[in-house]
Amino acid sequence: MGSSIQNRIFKKGSTTFYTASISFPQKIKEDVFVLYSFVRKADDYLDAVPNNTSGFYNYKNLYLKMLQSKTGDLESDTKTDENLFYD
Repeated sequence: MGSSIQNRIFKKGSTTFYTASISFPQKIKEDVFVLYSFVRKADDYLDAVPNNTSGFYNYKNLYLKMLQSKTGDLESDTKTDENLFYD
């Protein structure tokens, strides 16, 4: 099920959906946890009072940078995960 940080983001963001997703097949569950935590993190920037628009745009730019980078490099992929899911 995704990393522990993704698990924590998902569980905190939607207890009902988190609980329902536990019965999903393992691979689907992993993908759902990663996707949900990614979207939840972006949404949290805009739900903050006051809105954290600069945080949102930094997150968006990191995502766009990630799309242009190569995958498969463990060090690079790990740093991207840390930047996308940790504050």
